Amino acid sequence: MNTKNLIINKGYNEAKYVERNNIMQALSSDHSLPPSYPVLIEVDQENHWVASVVGWADAKGVGTTRDEAIQTLRQYLIGKQSRGELIALTVDSPQQEVHPWMEFAGMWASDPQFDEFVAEMQAQRELDLSCEDIV
Repeated sequence: MNTKNLIINKGYNEAKYVERNNIMQALSSDHSLPPSYPVLIEVDQENHWVASVVGWADAKGVGTTRDEAIQTLRQYLIGKQSRGELIALTVDSPQQEVHPWMEFAGMWASDPQFDEFVAEMQAQRELDLSCEDIV
């Protein structure tokens, strides 16, 4: 089943459908949409509502109501954005050197005698191991 979510951006008067597993990627890579954050909302031991950005330790909003906690967090994030720029950064891993034998990987995959060859090689190795004590 192909499930999609509708993302509506009221500030920019636009909407689009996004695959469910690509929501965060779509929100972070589409610069026409304002930044969006995964937020955990919970009640602490003192019955205060806490809204926190997942993975961002200092981004929290606390309030006596759920809405107040969310609004406090929103104000914190607006303050952060006004002092800097928040971007989605993708870091490519350095080019890994290809193993020199990699070009030969799988070259015998369609050979009809390959399984016979592997069985013969295994038998030879077992024979070699059994003869180690003789020498």
